[in-house]
Amino acid sequence: MVVLVVSWTAKPGKAEEVAQRHQNELARFLVYEQYADDAALEAHRTTKHFLEIARGALPKVADRVDANLYTPL
Repeated sequence: MVVLVVSWTAKPGKAEEVAQRHQNELARFLVYEQYADDAALEAHRTTKHFLEIARGALPKVADRVDANLYTPL
């Protein structure tokens, strides 16, 4: 299994448009995704949903802070 965690910070004035937010910092949020393997993660990156959200809508309201891949213990 591969876990992808991406941290984002809402752009000024866009925090209300962010669906899930950090409880202490309203402008911070993260995306947590699990995939069966690296191939599944790569396949997801070509989907219409990914391209529309992660490459299209999300960067308009937030700036990506970091992204990390993990293997669960």
